[in-house]
Amino acid sequence: MKITLLLASFPATLAAQLAYTPPAALAVKAKDPNNNCVLPEDYHVKEFTAITNDTGHSLVSYKLTFLNTLTNSSTSCQYGSDSKPIPSPNGGGLPRYSCESKDVNFIWQEEPKKLTMIQKVCPDAQGQAEYEAAGSVIISLSCNLNVCQTNDTDIKGTFTSLNPTQNIRAMRHKRGVAWASHLANQD
Repeated sequence: MKITLLLASFPATLAAQLAYTPPAALAVKAKDPNNNCVLPEDYHVKEFTAITNDTGHSLVSYKLTFLNTLTNSSTSCQYGSDSKPIPSPNGGGLPRYSCESKDVNFIWQEEPKKLTMIQKVCPDAQGQAEYEAAGSVIISLSCNLNVCQTNDTDIKGTFTSLNPTQNIRAMRHKRGVAWASHLANQD
């Protein structure tokens, strides 16, 4: 009974600091100093610069630096004509692009000038992230002769969601007696 109350209280304790509520088991894992699980609160987008198309309305390339001091992560991110989207964990949604660090992805939405940063967190024993934190910022740009930059050199964003990752792995299934037995027993 007491352990149940303890587990139930962890998300509430973390929620006071975070903009999202982690599952109870993950909150316990993050509090354990023997685990490499850090639940990030916020991040920084630095040095965002971009180039627009001839009309000056759409970004054709951009680059930025992602920084998360809590997870001690810093990586450069860029988008250009040769950029290829990576598969989305749920198979849909807006195109995602990987940063130099494979643990950080981003999504750009042109119309509201919104940048969503996604960071994989809480690796398992094999080093695969179990969750990903995401948050968005609106990027205010000033453009001159097709070159755009922000008025701020440091834009602070807040992670507002935490979702399980769906690591895409090629899995080989052995088909044999158990598989045949399973099919034979279906009505």
